[in-house]
Amino acid sequence: PEYIRDRRLRASIYNDELKGIELYTLPKVTETHTFNQYTIRVLNNRRDECKAFLTEQGISSAIYYPYPLNRILSGCIAQDCPVAEQACKEVLSIPIAPEITLSEIEYIITKLKDFAAR
Repeated sequence: PEYIRDRRLRASIYNDELKGIELYTLPKVTETHTFNQYTIRVLNNRRDECKAFLTEQGISSAIYYPYPLNRILSGCIAQDCPVAEQACKEVLSIPIAPEITLSEIEYIITKLKDFAAR
């Protein structure tokens, strides 16, 4: 319970500090979301550039979902899923673990704001 509480706290901070930045689409913080990952969408085809920028700043990030399920599940009926395809080009997970300090979260937020202003 403490880990989930701490992850939700960090997610709330991210959402409060990054809201209104048009480059990012943020996840919703709910009572049931455990935030195993905090995954944002980086719009305008800038996800890979954002990931590289964060790496340069010493911030890890991950692309956990590079392909939509309709392209990777064996036996799945192949059909166009344009929304899923687009989302997979935009998703980027940033640090959310309870072990990350609040000052580290603030550093990540500052760098995401710096990137969006470029």
